[in-house]
Amino acid sequence: MVLKAETVINGAFCKVYHEGRWLTFVNSLEATMNVDYEDIARSGTRWVGKKAMGVSGEGSMSGFKMTHDFAKLISVVGDDKSSPYITELLIEVNDPESPQSKAFIRLKEVQFEAAPIINAEANSIVEEEYNFTFGGVEYL
Repeated sequence: MVLKAETVINGAFCKVYHEGRWLTFVNSLEATMNVDYEDIARSGTRWVGKKAMGVSGEGSMSGFKMTHDFAKLISVVGDDKSSPYITELLIEVNDPESPQSKAFIRLKEVQFEAAPIINAEANSIVEEEYNFTFGGVEYL
């Protein structure tokens, strides 16, 4: 089978939604599910088997600073009264040239590792990055 170039997913057509709202400022997203394995020694062979013992998720998204709304949500943990902010992110993959790639991916139990308050430099566009962990993934 020959790779058809037009079927390769164009990241420009991926959107991130939070609480039903398209986060238009996000221009980069990465999410990875890591599997933790334990070695299993087996008799009769030198080959070590692997047993899946746990799963964790981590990711990051970055984009342009447009408002302080997202940072405010994440930084509530700093008031010493509130729990860390936990939410979900919905990612839409919808490249019109690659209809078989269309998908919605839900990241569950998303917790952000830091709240970017401000990172400004004269004559520069303000950008921010959000690193996060997540506790589940669902393909819709």
